[in-house]
Amino acid sequence: MSIIDYLKKIFSTGGAVQKRYHGNKVVFSFPKENISIEVDSVNAPDGSKGVLYDCFLVALGQWHKQGMSEDDFIKDIRKVINLVTSGHSDEEVIGTLLSEHISSFGRLIDTDLCTCVSELQMVLSALNRNSNRNELLTRMMQYAQKRFGDKLFITKYKNTGLGLQPYLVSYKEFIRNR
Repeated sequence: MSIIDYLKKIFSTGGAVQKRYHGNKVVFSFPKENISIEVDSVNAPDGSKGVLYDCFLVALGQWHKQGMSEDDFIKDIRKVINLVTSGHSDEEVIGTLLSEHISSFGRLIDTDLCTCVSELQMVLSALNRNSNRNELLTRMMQYAQKRFGDKLFITKYKNTGLGLQPYLVSYKEFIRNR
């Protein structure tokens, strides 16, 4: 990557993200927006860095730790920060995040929706705004049901000889068989 391309990348994403590691935590600072977000840090066997944070598992009805690469996390959080700090209402942010996901992937799986909930909650919390994750989960789930019900899927699990295996069911089927 040339220096020109590198500078374009930095300035088009709102500036460089600073990382500070301490113990098993990492703090991502977005200086332009004066936002810092702390999550658990993990190292993969190949040496790459990742993050862990809470995400809701709809089929199990509980929060659990979810992981992703640092680069993907920064990209996702940057998108949420840009939406939230651009003056959009929480409802508009929710709609944009879900619409963009469906445009990219053609569907919305519960774990993807809950990733959006967690990322939005972290940004709102960093900005000292209402960020109750259970309320955000309810609001985002209701929005998805109303606007994208036919594209919403829930991950269920079945026990096989290979252990627990995930499979998808439509949200309507999930509710019907609950």
